[in-house]
Amino acid sequence: MVLLRKRPDFPSLRDRLVRRLQQEGCIKTSKVARALRYIPREEFIAKENITFAYDDSPISLGDSYQTISAPHMVAIMLEELDLKAGLTVLEIGSGSGYNAAVMAEIIRSSKGSVESSRVVSVERIPSLVEFSRSNLERTGYSNQVDVVLGDGSLGYPERSIEQVYDRIIVTAASPSIPRYLESQLKENGIEYLEIRCFDLNPLEPLGITYQQSVFCDLLLLHFLFLSENPTFRILQRQ
Repeated sequence: MVLLRKRPDFPSLRDRLVRRLQQEGCIKTSKVARALRYIPREEFIAKENITFAYDDSPISLGDSYQTISAPHMVAIMLEELDLKAGLTVLEIGSGSGYNAAVMAEIIRSSKGSVESSRVVSVERIPSLVEFSRSNLERTGYSNQVDVVLGDGSLGYPERSIEQVYDRIIVTAASPSIPRYLESQLKENGIEYLEIRCFDLNPLEPLGITYQQSVFCDLLLLHFLFLSENPTFRILQRQ
């Protein structure tokens, strides 16, 4: 006897997840909801994990020891970045390419033009560069997202002070704010990153103010002073 496994109803699962994240307050705007409903997360994970595509949890990216972020975390980051059509975005840490695809969908202009809207995603692991490129090409976003191999802490192009971006997002925790990323942020741009520290000193030399994200003051201070867990930050140049 051959047992045929029915393919999950991914569109229904996707819609259910988005509605739940809206109810929980992770999704606040229609543009983020629309993009998360549109991008097929199942196309950005390994086939053996495809049934977990719409669980609200991180999913392993195999031998790379990296993960695709949980959907609620993706929603929070996207809402805080305040993405708009026509922006340029630098992403540090491509992973599977899913986050880049969602951002690309949001910043695509209403006329479908990709000339001004662009995502540049830097990944240090060669196998993930190939994996994310393949996923983005298959889903139709390779013409709007450039995935490059490199050290994201140096920005892109590396150490450049001429190339600047409207938004920068760092998907992995850092002990400090990489100075090359700070120099590549446009005036009035927004940088979102996780910073691992015990006090606010790393922020002071850069002349950048910070706004807390989704954590209340008590929890934020707990993370900052009592543990090594990364805390979530939005850094906005004034």
